[in-house]
Amino acid sequence: MRKNHLMSAFAAFVLAAALLLSFVGCADKNGGDQTVTTPSAATDTADVTTSFDPFAHLGDNDSYRGSEFCILNGCVASWFTRNSVVSDELDGDPISYAITRRAARVAEKYGVTLTVISDPNSKNSADKAISTDSLYFDVAMITLMNVYPMAQRHLFYDYNALDGVDLSNPWWDHNAVNDLSVCGKLYFCTGSFDITRFDSIRCLAFNKDMLNSLSLESPYDLVDSGKWTIDKFIEFGETAKIDYGADSKYTDEDTYGFGSYNDVINDMLLSGCGIKYITKNADDELIFDMNYDKLTVVSDKIRKIMHDPGFTFDSKSDAMKPYCRGMGTRVLEQLLVEGRTLFYSECLANTRYFRESSINYGIVPPPKYDEAQERYYSVMINPFMYCIPSNIADPERTGFLLDAYMASSHDTVVPAYYDITLVGKIARDPETVKMLGIVFDSLSYNIHISNVTVRSTIQSEINRNSSGVVSAIKRIAGVVPKSLAKVNEDMKG
Repeated sequence: MRKNHLMSAFAAFVLAAALLLSFVGCADKNGGDQTVTTPSAATDTADVTTSFDPFAHLGDNDSYRGSEFCILNGCVASWFTRNSVVSDELDGDPISYAITRRAARVAEKYGVTLTVISDPNSKNSADKAISTDSLYFDVAMITLMNVYPMAQRHLFYDYNALDGVDLSNPWWDHNAVNDLSVCGKLYFCTGSFDITRFDSIRCLAFNKDMLNSLSLESPYDLVDSGKWTIDKFIEFGETAKIDYGADSKYTDEDTYGFGSYNDVINDMLLSGCGIKYITKNADDELIFDMNYDKLTVVSDKIRKIMHDPGFTFDSKSDAMKPYCRGMGTRVLEQLLVEGRTLFYSECLANTRYFRESSINYGIVPPPKYDEAQERYYSVMINPFMYCIPSNIADPERTGFLLDAYMASSHDTVVPAYYDITLVGKIARDPETVKMLGIVFDSLSYNIHISNVTVRSTIQSEINRNSSGVVSAIKRIAGVVPKSLAKVNEDMKG
């Protein structure tokens, strides 16, 4: 059952990094059904040498020996660092080996085989299977934007009702546990098993050489002192933009403060400033409690950023598309590498395009609203949730084994991702490693209710450079509480 004490995500990463293995890898394999079996002693050369026992909290259990545990994997996008649930080929890749290792340890301890069915339409497939009582999986991976309507229909099992599953353990994402519960029910969650959620984090990369040439303060120091705010971000971007033609027309020959896309800018900066579309009260009920004064200030700042042609280079905008020809598909990354934009923001996975370059860059979390804001917030691109069918035959078994795989991932997959992908390939300095820790510790999950249009209304008004963001929200303010009340009632049932 859920406990009050929660270990931070960064603390979990520190622990994971301390438990780094000597990896001999294997490549992932996407596609249909896949199975991982326990490697033989001859091939299993990365034995755990630390004292960490992922199954100490679970103890011995022979009840499930000889069975299989099946995950319906909706995460098939190729841009993720590793979107595989299982892997069974040895080719030197540390993450793939770690994926194999976590399944092998569960197989060795409990005699259970992990299988996966990859399905890009996991939402519809899971809905049909659960609704018709024709289950062929134990857990389904479904995106956050799609899970609430399904939870309202009671298609998922409540994690808080899983006897023996302690969500305070470090392999569960505590930010997800806190943010995504409704009325004391937690119908979906995530944790160390899934590294794709890290790939989808919105953060800010900056060109360090360009920053130094402009004699700007260190963003690292500003983050550490709590002074990395949206006003500082704007100040830096204004300093960086240069119209070399002095004709007030910015082209691919000029220098910009920021390279990104409208949806990224909106989500990252609104969340970074602590703007929540939907919040919760003391009874864990969803409520609409918008701070209109704060929304006015933040939305005006974002409009300034987004619609200043010298500040933001948006390669998807009609104005900038002509200047993107011949620059390939990674326009924004190229601009940062060439020193023609100070800041760049997309998902963390896309920083991989910097690895082959000589760019001297750093990474910081999205800026805060002001110095008084207590913490930083990082938002993700529609991460995947782990959903247990409400009509699963043996909930105790499903909870036990899912917890085992999460725990087994904690000192294998997570440190492989952290050490190899982040520290080894993304971070170029110790400060960035520290910043990434802050980013991971500041993950924030927005509640996406399909029939509540707050998010889309705000973004639509900002995108068309309208000063009427608050007015637009107030026009729907009478409908939103009624919609949320319906969600609360459904969730309670």
